[in-house]
Amino acid sequence: MPPGAALIYRARTPADVLLRHELDFLAQARHTSVWYVIGSRNEPGPRQVMSPEGLRRLVPDLTRRDVYLCGPGGLVDDAVGVLRRAGVPRRQIHLATFEL
Repeated sequence: MPPGAALIYRARTPADVLLRHELDFLAQARHTSVWYVIGSRNEPGPRQVMSPEGLRRLVPDLTRRDVYLCGPGGLVDDAVGVLRRAGVPRRQIHLATFEL
């Protein structure tokens, strides 16, 4: 993580968060921000955070950043749509999909 990065980690449950201690350590060491968005996709909290408005509240300069998405295809596809609606140019969105 480069200094000043903003990491939003989406998971269904706290147990689904991989490498949390390592991410927290890196974030502190590199002066970055980490937000863990926990809950099912039907819960209002995660739905609100993972909306264009919610992402812009967390990262006000979102449209000026490069965004790296990593996760299952469906989640990545949904996130791309949200980012585009938030005004992030397509050239600033970088993808890596995987399935566990």
